[in-house]
Amino acid sequence: MEFLGFTVDVATLTSNALEIVIKVALAILIFIVGRWLAKKAVDFFGRLMARSHLDETVSGFFKPSVVWRAIGCRSLSRT
Repeated sequence: MEFLGFTVDVATLTSNALEIVIKVALAILIFIVGRWLAKKAVDFFGRLMARSHLDETVSGFFKPSVVWRAIGCRSLSRT
């Protein structure tokens, strides 16, 4: 098949498109599972801090750092 002066192989295009769709679907699945696991980790640490009768101010201070660590972000101060 020819398109705009280029020879196009439909079988190769179909194969490549299928491969890309599978990779995108897998990436979305990994993102969803990772976000779910991060939420579970934050909830776990929240319950742990509540059970240890940690002051709510301190708990509120540590919760964002637990969220960032759970999703794998690095501290900006580290180089």
